[in-house]
Amino acid sequence: MILITLGTVKYSFDRIVQEINKLTEKFTKEDFIIQAGKTKGVIERNNTIIKDYLSRKEIEKYYKEARIVISHAGEGSVLQAAVSGVVAPILIPRDSRFGEHVDDQQLKIVGALEMMGMGVVLRSPNKLSLVVKEFDQISKGKSIVFKLSKKRRKMLVNNLRKYCKSI
Repeated sequence: MILITLGTVKYSFDRIVQEINKLTEKFTKEDFIIQAGKTKGVIERNNTIIKDYLSRKEIEKYYKEARIVISHAGEGSVLQAAVSGVVAPILIPRDSRFGEHVDDQQLKIVGALEMMGMGVVLRSPNKLSLVVKEFDQISKGKSIVFKLSKKRRKMLVNNLRKYCKSI
């Protein structure tokens, strides 16, 4: 299963819609859980479940079950991935230049994550299908969600929280 989280802010993330639709069309044997928030236009197919919002319990469950995690780079989503032990999400930050957010906090967050060697950052979603295809070929259909030990996860979460408060 591939989990895609687009955030719950009041802004749409339109740049990613076309790429998600290509992805769900291309990977027909893969199930997709898509938390879309205010973003509209994602095509519902037999292999997709689209929800505006997911409860904390649902999102925790899906992070743990996901083979691949694709997410905007919001503080909550990044922290939830870390809490769940996911250290290799595909992150696509929202950009204020496109009206996707009020500031560029997500760009700063992905910059810090790149320095820590966490996640795969795409500043633009137009290569999303290609990256997922490459991940799929490398993993041979197995999970590419790398998990951390409880001790390392706690350390990472604490560091991320400190960083997010500082920006």
